Amino acid sequence: MSAVNYAEVLSRLSDAGEDALAVHRWLQVRGLIGELLAIVACTADDAITMAQLRALTRAHGLPLGDRACLATGLRFDRPVLTADRTRTTLDLGIAIRLIRPSAPRPPAGTCRHLTRPGPSASHPDQRRGNQRARTTAALRPMR
Repeated sequence: MSAVNYAEVLSRLSDAGEDALAVHRWLQVRGLIGELLAIVACTADDAITMAQLRALTRAHGLPLGDRACLATGLRFDRPVLTADRTRTTLDLGIAIRLIRPSAPRPPAGTCRHLTRPGPSASHPDQRRGNQRARTTAALRPMR
């Protein structure tokens, strides 16, 4: 895994309230980082590849982190893993594997409509035009 992508993982965990250093140490102690998964430095050659990939992937909106992942995969001639189904359609000379299988579709005609009507016109918040209250009311559990 590229250090760029590892930084993304730790950043997301940090956003969720975790301490990045503590998570890193936890992963190391358990052998997930260092044994099972190697973190590799981003090289100048990777930077050039990421820049070249920008033009090839612009239509797909690939951010820098995704291009870092692809550049690392290309450098080591290894498949790249993604949770984003649209990434698997890229033709960049590298295998891109989806880590989440497709959710099975229920048979036609078996799904209920999942939305419910908003509050009635007699609802006091709706009469006042309070958008936040209307939104909150629409999210209340159905009875």
